[in-house]
Amino acid sequence: MKSNADDLASAAGDACVANIGPSERRQRLLIGSIGAVVCAAVSVAFVLDGGSRAWRLVLFLPWWISMLGLLQARAHTCVALAARGQRQLGGAPEALPSGDLEKVQTQAREVLFRSFVLAAAITALTLLP
Repeated sequence: MKSNADDLASAAGDACVANIGPSERRQRLLIGSIGAVVCAAVSVAFVLDGGSRAWRLVLFLPWWISMLGLLQARAHTCVALAARGQRQLGGAPEALPSGDLEKVQTQAREVLFRSFVLAAAITALTLLP
């Protein structure tokens, strides 16, 4: 069975190259999950209370950060580390091997794009009612 990281790698055309280890993935998953729950609660409160659309639009940023955390964990790819050409698989950050740099940066761009699209879609849903 293919993992979600495999799906992301298939979209990039190569095998997934992780630049974060299990503990870093857990951290991003936790932050993304908590953020998504808080954003969902605030979004529902705004919709039910009739909050202004301007305030609902402000929720795009927290939604984007939450989705970014979740998708980084899913793709085994930290966007910030990829931008610096690094990986953190256990200890301190270290330089990525030259052959992996382009793959990881491609994965990072895909994570950024997908998180932006998801956050925009969720924010748009809160603007409907």
